[in-house]
Amino acid sequence: MTTIEITSLENNYPAIENCIRLLNSHQQEFNFKLLKLPEIENLKTINENITTTEVYEIITNVKQTLKGLHNYIVVIIDQRLDGKTYGNLFGSMQENNSKFTGIAISSTYGLDSLLQEIPIETYLIFELISFSVRFVVNEPMIHDEERFCVFHRKVNKNDIADIIRNGHISQKSRLKIETRLEEIQIQAFEKILQLICEISQSPSPKIVFSDYLNSIDQLNSINLFKDIEKKSANDLINNSKGVGSLIENSISNSMNLFLKGEFLDTVRVIAPIIEDITNKMLVKIGENPFSSAYPGLFKKIEKLVTENKIPTDLAKSIDITLSRNKVLHGEYSPSSNEYVLPLAMNCIVYLDKIVSIYKTM
Repeated sequence: MTTIEITSLENNYPAIENCIRLLNSHQQEFNFKLLKLPEIENLKTINENITTTEVYEIITNVKQTLKGLHNYIVVIIDQRLDGKTYGNLFGSMQENNSKFTGIAISSTYGLDSLLQEIPIETYLIFELISFSVRFVVNEPMIHDEERFCVFHRKVNKNDIADIIRNGHISQKSRLKIETRLEEIQIQAFEKILQLICEISQSPSPKIVFSDYLNSIDQLNSINLFKDIEKKSANDLINNSKGVGSLIENSISNSMNLFLKGEFLDTVRVIAPIIEDITNKMLVKIGENPFSSAYPGLFKKIEKLVTENKIPTDLAKSIDITLSRNKVLHGEYSPSSNEYVLPLAMNCIVYLDKIVSIYKTM
């Protein structure tokens, strides 16, 4: 995996972070990371323009003070960027003897009118993925031949919107890419170009871009919740060690059901386990859990509350969740198993609490 770090002279981190989220969520061969460098923030010159030499000097000096490897750094600026040969550049890559040093610059100067409705982040994504490919190829790719190629010099800056919309790669550029990049890297590059095209070709590019970001947030929330589910299940299995092999096996089986998404079956297995453990707790305080004094789970729990073995709030929570639940007692079958997930999560929490209390008795 090739790591590309992105920093800014203008502390423009929110837009950069949005770019990183989209880039990293749609491919895995190029890893984009935010590189915050307090030393260079707000180092804009008083003049409206800045030269490539000035930016390269700033980054080279700072790079020498950084720990670890920083092979590829892209600097985002909003000033006019002038090079040695051309002025008002979209971007530039530092070269040494026709090989790249690993430092590149992307300027957003004057792009608002050129991009029309295309979000500035989409342009930055375009720049970042093309820089990444050029870093790996490690030889000049910018040309003046096929005008609307991704790697065209774009002296006519009005071409940029059409180039972003089309994502075209000239045959000569493609040959160079295929010679230097691995197939999975090429696929990652093409996937990002396709994403850029879908956003920029839509009737409302800014809305589509926002929708993509929202979908990433939703997916991250789902993945986070799945991690929480897995951790809860594993914690309960580990916590159950020492409560007896039969109960341990039942808990392990219930957590296997839970991790498979069989939430209703999970609840139906956990409820008897909770009663089994309360039986053990009653025996420990000298009571017979099978006597007529304890006709059901909640009478047993009441006794344990009276004996200060179970907190009142835990007892009430178990009572509300299990004694009055129509799903558990077969009076109602939900159309989707996912509707039972909150009930299953509650049961796992209660069982984990009961197990912990029992182990301290």
